[in-house]
Amino acid sequence: MIKNKLSETVSVNTEIGNEFEKRINFLKRISRIKECFCKNKNCSSQIINAHSIQNNKILREIAVNGKVISIVPTEVDNQFATKTKKIGRKVATVSTNFCGYHDTEFFLPIESKDYQKNNRQQEFLFAYRALAKEYHAKREMLLFLRNSIYQSSS
Repeated sequence: MIKNKLSETVSVNTEIGNEFEKRINFLKRISRIKECFCKNKNCSSQIINAHSIQNNKILREIAVNGKVISIVPTEVDNQFATKTKKIGRKVATVSTNFCGYHDTEFFLPIESKDYQKNNRQQEFLFAYRALAKEYHAKREMLLFLRNSIYQSSS
């Protein structure tokens, strides 16, 4: 049971919901892009699961028993909907958009030090990381939509 926009309780056919979630997860998996946003000669060959929100500084503070709340797609009465789901903080906010070198070296001023108000370098790096995450998410969504169309036509 979940509540709809009008706060009425709605039954959810979990079998249909599970199939929908399996399909979404499959499409996400085949649409994943592993590529460093910086793309230069310093790139290491290993693309890592980079956190857009710091795992050990921020996520740890808001996690309960190692879990944070995420919004995920689902299906209600044959319609797209969202729901909240508890996920481990080690996988929350993860993106495959930086190599190990750039994630470590480039973001060192925000990873190794606490945030300092009006520190332009730190503010730039937080904004840059957010931009890289969103750019990467948009590219993956475009691939997701293409794969979705391809899957439904075959």
